[in-house]
Amino acid sequence: MRVYGHQTNTLRNPATNGASVSKPISDAERLLGELLESAPDAILDLDHEGRIVLLNRMAEQLFGYTREELLGQTVETLVPEAIRNAHLRHRSQYLNQPVTRPMGSGLKLEARRKDGSLFPVEISLSPVKSSTGSRVTAIIRDVTERKKLEESQRVAEQRFRLMIETIKDYAIFTLDPEGNVTSWNAGAQQIKGYTAEEIVGKHFSIFYPPELRGTSPAQALALVRKAGKFEEEGWRFRKDGSRFWAGVVITAVRSTAGDVVGFVKLTRDLTERKRAEERRQRKSEDLKDFAYAASHDLQEPLRMITIYSELLASRYSSKLDAKGHQFIGFIVEGAARMDALLRGLREYWQTSECAEEHYSPVHSGEALSYALLNLQESITRSGAVITFDSLPVVWAEQVLLVQLFQNLVGNAIKYRSEKPPEIRITAEQNDMQHWVFSVRDNGIGIDPNYAEKIFDMFSRLHGDKCPGSGIGLAICRKVVERLGGRIWLESMPGCGTDFKFTIPTHGAVTAGN
Repeated sequence: MRVYGHQTNTLRNPATNGASVSKPISDAERLLGELLESAPDAILDLDHEGRIVLLNRMAEQLFGYTREELLGQTVETLVPEAIRNAHLRHRSQYLNQPVTRPMGSGLKLEARRKDGSLFPVEISLSPVKSSTGSRVTAIIRDVTERKKLEESQRVAEQRFRLMIETIKDYAIFTLDPEGNVTSWNAGAQQIKGYTAEEIVGKHFSIFYPPELRGTSPAQALALVRKAGKFEEEGWRFRKDGSRFWAGVVITAVRSTAGDVVGFVKLTRDLTERKRAEERRQRKSEDLKDFAYAASHDLQEPLRMITIYSELLASRYSSKLDAKGHQFIGFIVEGAARMDALLRGLREYWQTSECAEEHYSPVHSGEALSYALLNLQESITRSGAVITFDSLPVVWAEQVLLVQLFQNLVGNAIKYRSEKPPEIRITAEQNDMQHWVFSVRDNGIGIDPNYAEKIFDMFSRLHGDKCPGSGIGLAICRKVVERLGGRIWLESMPGCGTDFKFTIPTHGAVTAGN
């Protein structure tokens, strides 16, 4: 067995004038030899003159020498030429005062291979005293891969730091576990107005409105510790006292043991978006008020126009020629169209006011039955055949669901072909989160280019060929969105239309009725 370069069963005995004697190898010695030979690091044993007297297999592999080439050589053979003289002095000083030096003691060391190439190493030194004199055991570890990884991490961290420092649209900074600012990028200075020198070390509660500083920052950090991340929008303060609407994300930074060692906070100035939303909200409220006022205030004049037009047509029928009757027909038809438009506007804004807290389990099949009852006259007049299977219970407000079915089925009857309408209503779960409803007809169909436009307010692709206000499908989209789903259609001209919409299954009973 080859261990440390010598035959382990041969010793020189001075009592026999140097003659060789055999000594059996114990199990402990054999085990020790096998452990040293299988060690992942190079192991060298040096005498008091620095000569290599023993080495293991990894030393051969690491330095590129054979065992026979290294035995008897000084350790400077494995030291870079540029520092060999200095190494001789250090070795001499170490032998005069030998101490154990652990691996990874902070020294930046290099070793030299047989081919002259250099590589980074860590070295552990252990002085050993024996009957043959002082010796030193050196354990040498190749840290090339680790150094490469450390360098790549250093470069990546430097690039990341430079990127963070140059971002100006986001305030990105770090906090210690107590919430004190520890770093500050250019975006943070631009958005909040503080320089790094002014803010590092200060508690981040300084950015909150005064009335919230005592509670909100602590609550936010508590939530981050628990969930790992916290997001919110709210008012924040700049250095000059002005406020801005902020989108905030706080993320916990954890140690390898899982302990929170700090936080990363990202803030974006959303003031312009907030103001735009408020402007849209005001316009929406103004339009809503107008729609309500118009729908109520115009009802009476429209009713008067319709009544007196019909009286004129009936009482003075003999005195009117064909043109006169035609003109009166135009008046009545126009008043009816205006009345339908105002009713559509009322329904649209009433749909917007429905809130989720009013939702409850609703049998969609029952809601469809109510819708068909309301459409009974149109169904009878058109000869429509409507079929549907057992439909699910969903989380909604019944009036919304009735309105949705009534508009879609009524739309299918209105835009029918020459054949009597055939309408099929089905529902299935496409995943564990949504019901997908389908209202399919055999009508005139729609050009796919208008598949999105058809849901816009006052969109009437067929002009005056079919009566209507152009609000029905806009109401359908509004209803579906209020219920948390989406609506779309699949159609081709002359091939009928399949309106599909989804309703989330959360909070709903999935049994049919």
